[in-house]
Amino acid sequence: MSKINSKIFKYGNSQAISLSKEALHEAGLEIGDVLEYYIEEDNKILFKKVKERAYKDFIKEYYKHGGRYMDEKINQEADEGK
Repeated sequence: MSKINSKIFKYGNSQAISLSKEALHEAGLEIGDVLEYYIEEDNKILFKKVKERAYKDFIKEYYKHGGRYMDEKINQEADEGK
């Protein structure tokens, strides 16, 4: 584990943490990655990268929970929009 210093700064109405390119690389992170964090005892904050789900996973979950695809309704709405 490497020790890396970062700075907290104001970003609009929020706060942000500045990380170097080296820190991002070492952590396996990229700009735009989504992180979740946990506040632990002794003033420690643990960041974890959130695994992004593929679009097909959202579709599978939709149908798994009773979602239905209805050609008639989609075609009707498309015709009404003309």
